[in-house]
Amino acid sequence: FLPKEMIDELKPFKINKKVFLKGNLLLDFYTMKNSYFKGFITSKNIELQDVVIENIQCLVTYDHSNVKIENFSLADAAILMKFEQMQVSLETDSWMNFSVKNILVNDFRPSLMTKVQQPKGKIKPFLIRNLKIEELKGNLAKADEIKGKGVLQFINTFKRENHLIDIPIEFISRLGLDIGLLIPVRGEIDIEIKEKKIWLKELKNSYSDGKRSHFYFPSGKPCYVDFDGNMHIDVKMKQFVLFKITQPFTLSLRGTLENPSFSLK
Repeated sequence: FLPKEMIDELKPFKINKKVFLKGNLLLDFYTMKNSYFKGFITSKNIELQDVVIENIQCLVTYDHSNVKIENFSLADAAILMKFEQMQVSLETDSWMNFSVKNILVNDFRPSLMTKVQQPKGKIKPFLIRNLKIEELKGNLAKADEIKGKGVLQFINTFKRENHLIDIPIEFISRLGLDIGLLIPVRGEIDIEIKEKKIWLKELKNSYSDGKRSHFYFPSGKPCYVDFDGNMHIDVKMKQFVLFKITQPFTLSLRGTLENPSFSLK
């Protein structure tokens, strides 16, 4: 009973599989403006943007003017996510405008995200321990209008054979570098969402194993991941040990989240 226009706007999200509703439903076949629903929505193994999500549940209120989602929770082997409330306008002058309050993400491990019709990936040590966004707002039909600010904390337990970025060990050894110096094992990042990008504003409290290296974003060089997964990130590294390279150098990340590339400067 959702408006056809809203269904069309949701198609790019590639939502598949069954969604179960339980609550009070009023349908007026003469004028859908009088239709109403309030109740719970649950889904198991739903497909969203070609990713399989194990469990979603929330309380939904729908009428002709807006959709309100409350007590949203998403639980998966790769991620835990919840928020208090989301409102989506169905009014003509504010069609698909939305606002989400207090988004909390815990224990997000990207390597465990399951793609549709693909086997589960191997676990990797990179983990976003916490991500908090106080408010995300914009228009669901216009990605360039989506805005928000937040902060995330990550850990990246160092293993020589398995880490966030598959830096070629042979290449590093020829430079005489210890791979452990190049891997930040923890850190905190201030983020800003706008212009279809997640801007990485500041990297704080980020060190390698044993605090032998300190990592930070260079000033004057924007770092971001866009909504398509393309990366443009430069990370400066300062060493606290005696080392063949005495000046700080930059690790540049390019490519996509699925197929990253790197260079050392």
